[in-house]
Amino acid sequence: MTGREINVIRTRVEAELEELTVIKQRISKYLTLLERVRGRSEQASLLDVSDACLLLGAALDDFYLCVERIFKMLATEVDELLPKGESWHRDLLLQISREIPGIRPPVISQELAVELDELRRFRHLFRNIYGHSLQEERVKELALKAVSLFERIKEELSTFFERMLALSERVDYPGKPRKGPGKGPRL
Repeated sequence: MTGREINVIRTRVEAELEELTVIKQRISKYLTLLERVRGRSEQASLLDVSDACLLLGAALDDFYLCVERIFKMLATEVDELLPKGESWHRDLLLQISREIPGIRPPVISQELAVELDELRRFRHLFRNIYGHSLQEERVKELALKAVSLFERIKEELSTFFERMLALSERVDYPGKPRKGPGKGPRL
């Protein structure tokens, strides 16, 4: 993979990270809303705790969706293999957290993958239960976790791209014609 190809993918990932920034801000806003609703009587508010939890749950769903979209892009463009089957969401997270010899270093650490797996499991739960069934403390805990993971996700993705660019410099030879798109030495 050439430095040019890596930079194109990086630009697309950065666009998704901009979306993730907006989602993180919504999570923070909804956490504040939850605290405010919790402090008022139900008669004084149009929203109740269940409503605030539903908003947070939807934002957490979006958060993991955005992260997974980045991982799908990297699995497709770099690994050239997106997992299939019933457990593909979990398998994708595992794939992204591992080095693929001759192709790429790990995209994220295994520690971050474990943290993100909690959000992946919550997303599955959120999509398969009624919103009023959400547990306030669990939703709040995961929302705080998502906010705290945001910078780590950005840092680990940045490190990944820096490593990919460094590896590409070892195999790219300026002025030497490539054998076609996607052809040539793999990382």
